[in-house]
Amino acid sequence: MTTMPLMTTISEMFPRAAIQRWLNNEIGGTALMRLLVSYGQWMVPISESAAGDMLLQGLPSRVMFSRDQQGVSRLFIFSDGDAYTAFSKASGDTGQQHFLTTRGTWVFRMPLDQIDFIAIDARSPYEIAYGRELFPGLKRMADAVEIEEALLELRTGSGSSEGPLKLVRDYQGYTAAVQKADKAIRIAMAPDAKGRELAAIFTHDDAFDAYLEENRRAYPESELARMEFTGSDLFERILKMRLDGIVFNCCGPPKPVAFATEFARLVLNSN
Repeated sequence: MTTMPLMTTISEMFPRAAIQRWLNNEIGGTALMRLLVSYGQWMVPISESAAGDMLLQGLPSRVMFSRDQQGVSRLFIFSDGDAYTAFSKASGDTGQQHFLTTRGTWVFRMPLDQIDFIAIDARSPYEIAYGRELFPGLKRMADAVEIEEALLELRTGSGSSEGPLKLVRDYQGYTAAVQKADKAIRIAMAPDAKGRELAAIFTHDDAFDAYLEENRRAYPESELARMEFTGSDLFERILKMRLDGIVFNCCGPPKPVAFATEFARLVLNSN
């Protein structure tokens, strides 16, 4: 929790740079979602009583939102202290405000039943807002980013292993490119200079699309279909295949992460 004012650091400028790239048509809407969800220092307004609960009892905070005279409710979030300072000056609000500083994977996955818009850095040159119809897409992206972070933790050995393994097993949004022949379905392989059989698995549609585009350039005649998997189904299939390993998101945009085939057994055996 922080109280204004705050100084802006280089890392805190990340969301506004992403938004500016989107405004310049340098990236698309999905890429912008990924960048915003991946940001780790969102400032979410909370009440003074919620701030006290956090300090004294470590309870999750109750976020604040505003409702205008037309009944439209907005959750205002800010990328840094300067963004909130600009908002408070423009709105004439001079009172003290408490904040929960948290990750985008938390912000964009919390219950939003009472919210019509998420307003990002309102009253600034780079303000944007997401309406209710885009909330499911934001949540799917947040779910994917959380899994990608768990996979990276497991690959690098940082953090505890049991929690990330459960997340990876229980994730419902895996996809793969598949080839169909003689009523059989074969998961397509990731590119590999050593000729290894590495199953290409994806955590979000943007990673699948990146693979499909690269595959079409390399093999114009190839026909691949998209297939969705739950975690349990995917890793059970992996164990039945003759593979050298698995690569998640081999063509980006998240960082590719590779494992030996035995990783599937570890995931399935997690409690």
